[in-house]
Amino acid sequence: MESEILKIKSLAVQVQAGNTRAFNQLYTVLWESLYVHARALVMDEDKAKDILQEIWVDYWQRRNKIDPANIRAYLFRAVKYKTYNYLRDHKFNHVQLEAIHTLADVVPEQDTEDHAYLFASLIEPSLERLPSRCQSIFKLSRIEGYSNDEIARLLNISKRTVENQISLAMKRLRTDLQGREWALILFYFYML
Repeated sequence: MESEILKIKSLAVQVQAGNTRAFNQLYTVLWESLYVHARALVMDEDKAKDILQEIWVDYWQRRNKIDPANIRAYLFRAVKYKTYNYLRDHKFNHVQLEAIHTLADVVPEQDTEDHAYLFASLIEPSLERLPSRCQSIFKLSRIEGYSNDEIARLLNISKRTVENQISLAMKRLRTDLQGREWALILFYFYML
């Protein structure tokens, strides 16, 4: 698992330098997990493929500005943003759209990393009160974008333990964000 992480980082550094072969290899390594994630969110195979195509094109065009050290997390966040935009434009009801507009007034349009920083600052106090193992599992899952199976293998624990720890963290965060509606909306947006 650790060798795969190093391989991904190495490929991302090469992509940043303009290496198209490394870009194709990185695409091959990450495409399926990104696709499964996008498809689960939009529940449409073709739209999931369209979203991924946009993300990979954008990544290539902006490769000089993207930190290669966290490329996996960056691409998973990009999937969340693109699927969020799609769902906002096609499936949200009136109440959800109103909440999004309220959130837009509070959180101006910025780039993905700024949103991630804001989100982290909102949930960090709650995360710090969690047991360290629970924190680690939550961050690997929701911030780094690893699957439950990958986390279980990486930490040498059962998948059920991973699921329980994520559930515990989510419950704590929901409770702590209650009463702060815009933060709660942002929380759900990131936790898709």
